[in-house]
Amino acid sequence: MSKKKQRGITKMIFTNEETLNILKTLLNKDDDYISVIDLEGKYLYKNLPLTKLLNTDENSNNTSIFNSIHSSDKEKVRDIFKGIVNSGNQQSAEYKLLDNNRNYLDIRGTFYALKNKEEQIEKILLVSNDISKEKHLEEEINTLKIAVSQTSDQVVVTTKEGVIEYVNPAFEKVTGYTTEESIGKTIRKLISSKNDQKFYDEVWGRICNGETFHGEVINKTKNGEFFSCDKTISPIKDKNGNITHFVSTSKTLEIQI
Repeated sequence: MSKKKQRGITKMIFTNEETLNILKTLLNKDDDYISVIDLEGKYLYKNLPLTKLLNTDENSNNTSIFNSIHSSDKEKVRDIFKGIVNSGNQQSAEYKLLDNNRNYLDIRGTFYALKNKEEQIEKILLVSNDISKEKHLEEEINTLKIAVSQTSDQVVVTTKEGVIEYVNPAFEKVTGYTTEESIGKTIRKLISSKNDQKFYDEVWGRICNGETFHGEVINKTKNGEFFSCDKTISPIKDKNGNITHFVSTSKTLEIQI
């Protein structure tokens, strides 16, 4: 490497070998799978992370990407190849790729057209990432959402200030308040005169201190009926231990007149 000064600016001059090493370092970041593929799907280049993922020889580039793509996604990727050839526009897609442990991973890839000197598209650059954990988390969240929406217990999620952000269908059915009427309002709308202020101050103090409250509470529906419920209120904390929300679950015990 040498330095060249031009108009007060020092310009770094790299040898071809240094440039190659820099490019290899950039291309071999652990979180990126980078490859160059011909229009038939044959690998012409794979970076080191992709080579390890597929458990292939880094210099062995005669395999096809379609050998590792799940059968349900092969046609999707083939259509992307055709689309790039026809338009030259980059395209993105999610697909399943078989790793060296014979497990299919969820991959999100972006496909770019590579042109020759005559401006003809002859190769495809593919930059992809493993999104399996992200997809698993999405599935887990969807499962929990279904469970919460179908439970007979009333579920309410509020901010740390007590402003409602979520209520489930059981809450709507028991209280008479719809989701639209509840979101953005404070939970105090359900507080009845059956429990004194001291009781609520103690509950609020306990959960704001990071503790979980569990006990019987008497609340009031939209039409003025009182009902007792077995309630649990738990704080939700972020990774730093700071309270961000409260989640309340209630099981109705008795409707009172």
